[in-house]
Amino acid sequence: MPTQVPPAIARSFELLYPVIGILLTVYPASLLLQSEFNLLIPAAIMQMFQPLISVSDTLPAIMLTLFIANLLWFAGIHGANIVTGLVTPIFIANLATNATLMAQGIAPTQILTDPYWSFYVCIGGSGSTLVLAILYLRSRSIHLRTIGKLSVVPVMFNINEPLLFGSPIVMNPALFIPLLVVPLVNAVLSYGALHLDIVHKMVAISPWTTPAPLGAMISAAWDYRAAVLVIILIIIDLFIWYPFFKIYEKQLVNEESKQQESTESIEVKTRSQP
Repeated sequence: MPTQVPPAIARSFELLYPVIGILLTVYPASLLLQSEFNLLIPAAIMQMFQPLISVSDTLPAIMLTLFIANLLWFAGIHGANIVTGLVTPIFIANLATNATLMAQGIAPTQILTDPYWSFYVCIGGSGSTLVLAILYLRSRSIHLRTIGKLSVVPVMFNINEPLLFGSPIVMNPALFIPLLVVPLVNAVLSYGALHLDIVHKMVAISPWTTPAPLGAMISAAWDYRAAVLVIILIIIDLFIWYPFFKIYEKQLVNEESKQQESTESIEVKTRSQP
């Protein structure tokens, strides 16, 4: 456009190019799909990816996804962002399927949804660290006790970066095994409960920052058994995290004792000097 044309008007003309492109390509394809197959483009795309969605809702696929996410976390990479970025379309599709089936009076069928991941698998954030933050509050280690006080409230709302990097759990061999194992145990047990219809499957999205028992219950159409399942998983997580927490706590207590002795020795020497 000539330089005399105001920028806002020039941009409105620039938008004509993609609009014309869509009218010449996508719109005829949409008309063809509707006339021949009675499908809109989004529905056609979903049918193309239906085999992938079906496979992703299996327990082995969920466990592999979890293992990769937490392995990345151990290396200091935000594994949840990377993995959930790839599976979010599957989360949404499965949740939409469950909501549709429930509206029709049919039992929901899909398990892998965003609420399932947030409230059953990752209780308190990646690695399911809610119980670890609680253990830190009574730790004999000054460092862990401080981290517990700083992180326990955010962890209740599934925000655990202060715990992951402050402990640290990232690149910490002492806490590597529970970081991988705890979410996998949660995934297996919760998958079994949902698959056997002991607990109602997820049909709605609750914000991922909702405390896990409440978020699970809301997402499962206010099924109180969802909250009970979360509490059972938290107790199991406690037994898995506890021995590794004690090993790491012992290491830190020894280091802090040595530092304290060194500090006291320096103070004594300083006072003894004329």
